[in-house]
Amino acid sequence: MNDPVKIAVIVAVAPTLLALAAVVNSLRNSKKLDNIHIDLNSRLTQLLTASATSERATGRAEGLAEGRNLSVSERADRVTESERVEDRAEGKSKEIAQN
Repeated sequence: MNDPVKIAVIVAVAPTLLALAAVVNSLRNSKKLDNIHIDLNSRLTQLLTASATSERATGRAEGLAEGRNLSVSERADRVTESERVEDRAEGKSKEIAQN
């Protein structure tokens, strides 16, 4: 081999080795990134599950309180309506008695 060929080989070896090292490093990082991605997905899934459960629990408590308040007002409305019916019945019975 003459000198220019030796110099060309020596000069080409270093970038080639660096490129191979970069490819190997990239493959390793790709596996690490996949693992990080899977870990983040599982953590986010846990967070979403926990927040949904919390919202349901909070919403259920609020819904129960609202339902209780509505049932109290509905009972009051029913009592008022039953009093009206009784008053009408008394009025009708008085009319019938007068005739």
